[in-house]
Amino acid sequence: MRIYKYDISLTDHVRLSLPKDARILDAQIQGARLRLWAVVDPDAPHETVEFRIIGTGHPIIDYRPDWGHVSTVQDREFVWHIFRVPSGEAQKERK
Repeated sequence: MRIYKYDISLTDHVRLSLPKDARILDAQIQGARLRLWAVVDPDAPHETVEFRIIGTGHPIIDYRPDWGHVSTVQDREFVWHIFRVPSGEAQKERK
């Protein structure tokens, strides 16, 4: 097991290829980039993990209570809330 860092784009919907069963630790601004840290098994097969990034005061069209809160990130005057979408839900939305 190792802790890896991933760049994530600051968009409403984010999909990352992560090793299966990655445990998300946190997301923060590092330098000028939004990054996410996770405990991973580098040898595990990869899966697509979906996140939603929502700004404070922005409408949330598709929120569900089973989203896992990853982090709240302050970027100068902006505040972003990052949620992990359960894998089954992400697959249903794509169909």
